[in-house]
Amino acid sequence: YAAKATPVAKSAAPYQEYLMDLISFMKKRSVMEAEYGTNILKLATGLRDNYRQQPDGANGQAHFKQGTYGDCWTHILEMHERLGNNRLEFSRDLQVVSEELSSIYKETDRSRKQFKEAGAKQERIVQEHEQNLEKAKQKYDTLTEEWERAILQKAADPTASKKTMTKGMSIFRQPKSVNQLQRQEEEARAKASSAHEQYKTQLAKTNDTRQYYFSHTLPSMLKNLKDTIDESDLSLQYYLMRYGYMYEDYMMKDAVILNPINSDLGMRDRVEMVNKDADLQVFVQAYAAKATP
Repeated sequence: YAAKATPVAKSAAPYQEYLMDLISFMKKRSVMEAEYGTNILKLATGLRDNYRQQPDGANGQAHFKQGTYGDCWTHILEMHERLGNNRLEFSRDLQVVSEELSSIYKETDRSRKQFKEAGAKQERIVQEHEQNLEKAKQKYDTLTEEWERAILQKAADPTASKKTMTKGMSIFRQPKSVNQLQRQEEEARAKASSAHEQYKTQLAKTNDTRQYYFSHTLPSMLKNLKDTIDESDLSLQYYLMRYGYMYEDYMMKDAVILNPINSDLGMRDRVEMVNKDADLQVFVQAYAAKATP
């Protein structure tokens, strides 16, 4: 489990980066569509209003854009107004998507960090128990060695040690009596026995902690991390598909504006209806009517 934990935990981070890339893309695309839609709308509206506000002509003469061309031009500008509004609506939808993705990113990132922190906390608990176990073992080994030395000293001949001791040394350190050696051995044995019990207790605690960590904590953390990765993956797929559908839908709306599927005339149809001869006749007639006193 421990070997698998690191790769699984690391694999969750790239999905967060993918989400951030998608969020950034949606935000920037929304701004671009808003700018494009606003500029198209401003251009078309300004030209249309300017065209409608123009007088019939200089000194009250007929305007040269009357007739079929004037109708065609007005419809083309109205189409571009609708195209601009369509792009503004697309921009708003992209902004909604980016906000939803941002919420998902914050939630999944928070969950991922919580799972990792909880797992790291339990791992530290296991490490602390293992360190305490190592300390208890070292203490037990040390006291066991002291007990063994006490047994050897007790079993040795006290008079032999006394004979080999120099006179100078005997002044500062007198050999221990049999009772002292007996008491020393009993104390060392009691300390070693107590350390052994402490070691066994700590070993049981460490094993229980290890068992809980590897059978419950770590599998739960891995499952939660995998669920987070799966959720991020599904979110990426869903919103990419949603973006594709939205893009197609708005492109279709643009196409329908330019070339309606019903009985309305499209841009090319409007242009084909322009009749310069008829427009010239209308212009001449209007000019003549205004020129007549």
